[in-house]
Amino acid sequence: MARPREFDMDQALDAALSTFWTQGYEATSMTDLMEATGLHKGSLYKAFEDKHDLFMKSLTRYLDGAWAMSQATLTQAKTPLDSLRGWLEGAAQLCSKQPIQRGCMAMNTAIELGPHDGEVARLLRSHHERVSKLLTETIQRGQQ
Repeated sequence: MARPREFDMDQALDAALSTFWTQGYEATSMTDLMEATGLHKGSLYKAFEDKHDLFMKSLTRYLDGAWAMSQATLTQAKTPLDSLRGWLEGAAQLCSKQPIQRGCMAMNTAIELGPHDGEVARLLRSHHERVSKLLTETIQRGQQ
């Protein structure tokens, strides 16, 4: 019988996400990920298939957080204009109000991996489509 996990998956993903966001995919080693998460290599490989799987789960976590922020901001403000202002401010803060300047993880990933990693490109495209749809709906509400 397999032993139960002795670590918090959310904390491990947050640590990996931060490392990938800061260094990029290619520049992040398994040693970097072990240091960031505090996990041994065996624990990482039991929880995640490989570095790419860990990256995809980290990127998904980042995009889901950005989506939740977008959805809340664009649907809860008093007016469509307030929604758009809030969304732009939130996006700018997400990417700039960090302990270190590292830009937007989605854009960084699109540049680094998008051209040659189909799985990454599909995930980013899907995120872009859902945010674009929400922005379009908000603009149309404002036009009405």
